[in-house]
Amino acid sequence: MRRTVVGVIAVATACSVFSLVGMGTASAASALAQTPPGATAAFSPVSEAATIRGLHDALAAAWQAKDADAMQATQASLVTELGKLQAPQGRKAMATDAVTTASKALAQNNELGQDLAALMTQHGKAGADLPLPGLGSLMNLVQSLLGTLLSLVMGLLGGLPLPGGLPGVPGLPVGTPPAGH
Repeated sequence: MRRTVVGVIAVATACSVFSLVGMGTASAASALAQTPPGATAAFSPVSEAATIRGLHDALAAAWQAKDADAMQATQASLVTELGKLQAPQGRKAMATDAVTTASKALAQNNELGQDLAALMTQHGKAGADLPLPGLGSLMNLVQSLLGTLLSLVMGLLGGLPLPGGLPGVPGLPVGTPPAGH
């Protein structure tokens, strides 16, 4: 009997917690779509995060296929997108750690571009004809860049300042103890 009562209470508590977390997440998602104070409407961290995630996926696919031409094209697109994040309007819209991550991603991406160009020059071949061992030398750099890009996406989505807390989420109920207790 006790086990059943404890189980029912545990299930009810878990359901309450999950519903509150769900409401908080939904409120946070709607707050993320808004432009934070100090940022211009032309810069949207959410759309930048989606673009960077797409480029991350393209770079990962090019790396899996060992397609140096596609890697070089994606690297060039990343230069443009990461440059937007370095602009003052981009910096204002991001949390401090996301700004640092964006700078790190830009440095790694520039290094990848230089290494790919050097590899193509060294072998004197088109990107699609590069030897696989040559691309293998870039493995640590590519993996590090992919990880940094994911961190940047998370920083863009989760690092926005939310003024006044989460809208629509009530505070914790604070009751008074019953008389005599």
